[in-house]
Formats: sequence, structure tokens, C-alpha cells
Amino acid sequence: MKRSHLTIAVYMLLVFASGMFVGAFGHLYTVKAGRLEPAAASRNSEEWRRRYVQELRSRLALEPAQVDKLNQVLDQTRDRYKAVKEKYRPEMKTIHDDQVSSIRAMLNPSQQAQYDQYRAEKQKASEAEKKR
Repeated sequence: MKRSHLTIAVYMLLVFASGMFVGAFGHLYTVKAGRLEPAAASRNSEEWRRRYVQELRSRLALEPAQVDKLNQVLDQTRDRYKAVKEKYRPEMKTIHDDQVSSIRAMLNPSQQAQYDQYRAEKQKASEAEKKR
């Protein structure tokens, strides 16, 4: 039994539409699931470390002294990352300040006031997030 071109087109449209729906749902799910609050990010790094140590302990049959040494290595690595981050923080602040100045320079006085208000609101929200 031959199907008409219209029936085939309808089926193709349904397959395409269902693919779009599944793709959109998957994208929304991953975007929401991937967002971490600052406090959650901290807990997440602690949880990652706990799991990492546990996995190495079980897979490699680490002795207690080796687990202690592993924790020391992870502590040293974390401290080194923090040091590098702190070293470049002033330069990153300078780049951000240059961006703000460039944006303000292209705005008229009314827009500058609105932009300053926008930045103050964002700063306040950021500080509130850090307190949670």
C-alpha cells in the first residue's frame, strides 16, 4: 500500500516537531541543573573531593597513610589555585573597570544614571547570594 506524499510529509513534520520538543526540554533541563548557587558550589566541591578520595581509596586500595598524603596533595593544589586566582584578581578588576568605563562613555547622562542603578542592583544581588 503506497502512502500519499501528504501523509509522508505529515509524519516527517511530526518526527521533526518531536525532535525539537525533546531537544528544547533537554536544553532547559541541563541549563537549570547546571546552575549552582555559590553555597551549593562550595558544597559541591567538598562532595566532589569526598567522592574522589573514596573512589581512589577503594580502587587503589590506599592505606590510611596514603589517604592522608592524598588529602595533603589536594590541600596543596587547592591553595595553589587560590594563590594564582588572587595574583590575577587585580588585573581582572582593571579589565572589568575598563569595560564599565567604556560602556559609560557611550551612554548619555540619563542612560549613565540608569546603568549605575543597574550595576548597584546587580552588586546588591551578588552580595545577597554570597550570604546564602
